[in-house]
Amino acid sequence: ATVAGEKEVGNEALVPMYPEWDGWTQPSVALTLRAVLMTASALAAAAGMQQPNASSSGDQTAQEELARRRRGPQILLPESSHLGDLRAFFEALWPNSPYSFGTYNRDSVSSDMSYLRSGTKEKRQKGEKRLVLIVNVSSPGNAEAAESDGEGMVNAAETLLELGVPFVVLTLWQDNALAKSVASRKPRKEEKEGLRVLMEKRTRILLGRSVKRKEAREKVRDAYTRAKRMPQGRGIVVLEEALAEARAVGADAGEGESLLEEIRQYALAAEEEALAAALSAACVQVPVDVEALKANLQRARVVLEREDKLAAAAASAASAVVAGAA
Repeated sequence: ATVAGEKEVGNEALVPMYPEWDGWTQPSVALTLRAVLMTASALAAAAGMQQPNASSSGDQTAQEELARRRRGPQILLPESSHLGDLRAFFEALWPNSPYSFGTYNRDSVSSDMSYLRSGTKEKRQKGEKRLVLIVNVSSPGNAEAAESDGEGMVNAAETLLELGVPFVVLTLWQDNALAKSVASRKPRKEEKEGLRVLMEKRTRILLGRSVKRKEAREKVRDAYTRAKRMPQGRGIVVLEEALAEARAVGADAGEGESLLEEIRQYALAAEEEALAAALSAACVQVPVDVEALKANLQRARVVLEREDKLAAAAASAASAVVAGAA
């Protein structure tokens, strides 16, 4: 589905058309998008945010316009080829909207990041609040209908949790209670309630996944900090356990091995320093502790063999790169 272009309505100015979603009627799409703005307004009022009025003057500078929008909530819309470019649609439909819009997918969040980051150089005014509305569109029971990516919503929620930004997930779904009621011969009200419970459970599961990933990342960071202080002790074991847990919940984006390798290098350096100190002490000790000296020499041979293997592997990798370039 794509966002339709613009058409002329009589002698009026060009106006954007509603997005077209597979499996959705145009009125249902219009009501869904209207619900996004109504919910944003209600949440802003409930949170006690200072809602800026929609600007109609064109003499505002870019900084003034940005500051005005930052006083209202930010709306994160799903970035999906099935739903079209919703951000462009809202910005074209309401250029002077009091809200700022962003998009999200399973890889990133695209929005006003200075609004999201608490450590920005720009100081927020006293009493200024932040609130993000994550829009999640679903079509339960209809595999052919367009919907947003649940994994993308998980990534957006995880990003906001990491940044410490308050947010609300707005799940909007296609109401097929009447069709299900006709098929099951149950009251429509019962089917509608069952659909609401189903969508609440889905949303909770997705948000729970975000929380677990955030907690797993925090455990990895804490374990990494402890492992740097004690690279030869239990620190590296705790780090490996934390990384295994992060991989299990999908929180490891591939940086785990680099963290482990860094701690292993710290451990090797600490081992070499300890070995050098032990050999120096054994050589000046009188009388000489022969057994201790032999044990330290054996440890030294192991270290030398390891260094030879690393040097050979590096040389092999370098020769392979040269051969490939030739």
